[in-house]
Amino acid sequence: MKKKHMKYLLDSLDASKMPHIFCPSYMRPEFVSAKLFRTFSPEVRAKIHIVVRKEQYKAYKKANPEFDIISLGDYPVNGLASTRQFIYEYAVEHRYPIIIDMDDDIKYMAYMYNGVSGTGNKCSKHTVMADREEDPLLEQKVLLMASYISRQVFKEHPDVVLGNIRRQRLSQG
Repeated sequence: MKKKHMKYLLDSLDASKMPHIFCPSYMRPEFVSAKLFRTFSPEVRAKIHIVVRKEQYKAYKKANPEFDIISLGDYPVNGLASTRQFIYEYAVEHRYPIIIDMDDDIKYMAYMYNGVSGTGNKCSKHTVMADREEDPLLEQKVLLMASYISRQVFKEHPDVVLGNIRRQRLSQG
């Protein structure tokens, strides 16, 4: 897909459709993803939940007053898997039909598009800092696009219950 078309699609998305975003974090009140989340619109930031152990709640709340910090309380936690189980149970209890469970070390997001290399050959390209400066909500829109795609997959394939977006390593080949 060409960059211009991708930008058009991203700009047509409705931010109110962003699912709740859960970010489990441990021992990093100044976690990397917080900087990314701060670029999101207030409407989307209101749907971000940072999930932390009870003894770390105050440190996270102090470092991130703009986010909903959820304490695991007395939930039995022995690692990331049990924290993700807590998130799942929390989402079910609050009747969230779809959620995003996002790591706390995501620095930025990008989308890929069809482009041309410096030598004139067709190649895959991805957004860069200049794109983020041009559109401060770019990364929010990329995450929102992923949620739109997920909804479509879940709708067309009812047996699917889990999906993910993943880091893409770009290569010349």
